[in-house]
Amino acid sequence: MKYKPTKKNDTERLRRENRSAILLALRNRGSMARVELGELTGLSPAAVTAITKDLLAEGLLLEIPAPDNGRIDTRRGRPRVLLDIDGEAGAVVAVVVSAGQLDIHLASFRGDLLAASSISLPLEDFDVQTFDAHLIEAITDFLQCKSIAPRRLLSIG
Repeated sequence: MKYKPTKKNDTERLRRENRSAILLALRNRGSMARVELGELTGLSPAAVTAITKDLLAEGLLLEIPAPDNGRIDTRRGRPRVLLDIDGEAGAVVAVVVSAGQLDIHLASFRGDLLAASSISLPLEDFDVQTFDAHLIEAITDFLQCKSIAPRRLLSIG
């Protein structure tokens, strides 16, 4: 029997991809207005507004008043507001396991590297069952040492 995705699954996947496109654009280019996000991502103004509204409500984005460059703004409509990623929204941990070493990196939600640590990993002391426990302990100790509350951790990769 072949799996046929439902419309709900397609909609959820598309929503995730669109959210990712907006976050990636802001991460790569920095703060920008909704209209610029739409132009860069190819999303409609309505889609950009809906997605950024959700991201703002979740605390993942910040609204920043556009800088005053001394010129009079002759555009009609609402004043321009820039959006940016809130680096304080959470933290992400990346773990690299290699022969004899475990590297742990901590980054802000914006992607800025906050801390890194290398731990000796004597492979002869571990098997499949004990490795998981050691990895969890190493990450937990690293986060405690860096004063990162577990609730701020958004992802481990």
